[in-house]
Amino acid sequence: MTPAQRQILDAIIDEAAGNLPREVAERERARIEARGATQVVFTWAGGSSTRQPHYYRVANHIHAVWRDFDGDFGVDLLRQHYREQPHGLSADDKAIRFDWTRPLGPFRIVGNIYYVGGANIASYLISTSKGLILLDTGPREMQPVVRAGIVKLGFKLQDVKVILTSHAHWDHVEGHAAMKKLTGASVMALAEEVPALSSGKDLSALGATGCDPIVVDRVLHDGDDVVLGDVTMHALWTPGHTQGCTTWTTTAKENGRTYSVAFVGSPAANASVKLLHNKRHPTIVEDLARTIRVLKALKPDIYLTGHPEDLFAGKLERLRAGEEPNPLVDPSGYAAFIAEAEEDYVQRLRKEREAAQ
Repeated sequence: MTPAQRQILDAIIDEAAGNLPREVAERERARIEARGATQVVFTWAGGSSTRQPHYYRVANHIHAVWRDFDGDFGVDLLRQHYREQPHGLSADDKAIRFDWTRPLGPFRIVGNIYYVGGANIASYLISTSKGLILLDTGPREMQPVVRAGIVKLGFKLQDVKVILTSHAHWDHVEGHAAMKKLTGASVMALAEEVPALSSGKDLSALGATGCDPIVVDRVLHDGDDVVLGDVTMHALWTPGHTQGCTTWTTTAKENGRTYSVAFVGSPAANASVKLLHNKRHPTIVEDLARTIRVLKALKPDIYLTGHPEDLFAGKLERLRAGEEPNPLVDPSGYAAFIAEAEEDYVQRLRKEREAAQ
């Protein structure tokens, strides 16, 4: 379709969606936008002037009936089946793919920073004067959520200019390749994470599922800045969770105040990972010690994580309502978060050393 034709189609869809309750209409319109024009079929039969007989069909259905395959009688049986049957997935993988990716609906975190991720897997959107920065894309099941969230916030997918990485585990980067192809954005990552992203293999101590190989357009190093328009994202190498795990820091302005914000990659190793004599990550003990030192030195007003369910608990509605002061301002909570990670590191290392004696 030409842009003008697409505008007409959008108006027709809005007319149909306008008959739905507001919350449903907004959700469904965002889903249509995220799927793109190639997923919507428009057919016209009849004359092109007023008073001439005609009819039109949108999405191959002549009647004005709105279907929701996630909730009405058209249940998505395949998705339900995969929820209930393992098909080679571990219990943790099932939780991540089908529960943690459930949509929360996008919202503003603070200033120019937004959330477009799922229930417990993060994808952060940073708006700049020259386009959008997307930090993490999540697994493939979360891609419709991310895309719909961007559109619902009033942005265009093509405005995504930079894709950043917290760490190269599949649940955070599996959508990178598809999002890069869709938007043309540049993928940027620390050098220590490039081998995993480029090969599509999990090279970390966890050794979990890989992802589609990702072309990294800019290789970064500890302390590098990514600048887009009026926003600077500062990269800190905080390895251990993966070899190139990255904590990103920036600032955000809201209501006359400037907030320091830290997107923490992860301060701890996965629970199943051994620390001593780890052949996949031989320097993991030293790397985690370094990470804790670096993170303890930070003093962010707001900290954000890759799995934010606990962080957002009890605060989502307050954030959506624009409550002041911002509900996520929590310096003492950040200090406790890092202290807990340090205690986990010390205790795990102690137990492994005792077991080795």
